[in-house]
Amino acid sequence: MNPQTEAVTYLNMTDVRRINWVSQFLIEAKAYDLETIYGREDIGFFADPSGTPESLIDHCVDALVGDDPLYCMLHGSLSRLEIVLVMAYREKAEVIKFSDTHADILQILLGINRLIQPEYEIRYWQEHPEGEYPLFFPLQKLEWDALERWHGKEKIQGLFEALTEKTFISF
Repeated sequence: MNPQTEAVTYLNMTDVRRINWVSQFLIEAKAYDLETIYGREDIGFFADPSGTPESLIDHCVDALVGDDPLYCMLHGSLSRLEIVLVMAYREKAEVIKFSDTHADILQILLGINRLIQPEYEIRYWQEHPEGEYPLFFPLQKLEWDALERWHGKEKIQGLFEALTEKTFISF
């Protein structure tokens, strides 16, 4: 069985169109069509460093599959330098404290990642052109597994970094 057939068979009911799109436009592409990539908010999202935590979360929610909403609430005020972002997904909650409305994007993404796992995982696309907003893809674990079977684990991990505290997001 070839890697592509094995990957699709492995997915079963997962939407194969998503991994085909990722393969075509992010893995196999000779040149990246940013207009097409940025236009697929149902698969991935970009991080705008001047955006708010709520807008980052909204972009992520648009890319998740399914009907379970990811809630967020911002509490506090800048005058006291105390702001708390509370996020909830299914039966889990995450709290992030920071001192301005432009909280560390990585900390917010790590918090979202903890909430949506084990079903999903957000990964950072390493190939985004310098000077462009960084792109993130919250795919289902089965989709990541299928991409790794199809293209090889090393290639996928080289293109899409799993988020950790040591992840460096370039703008």
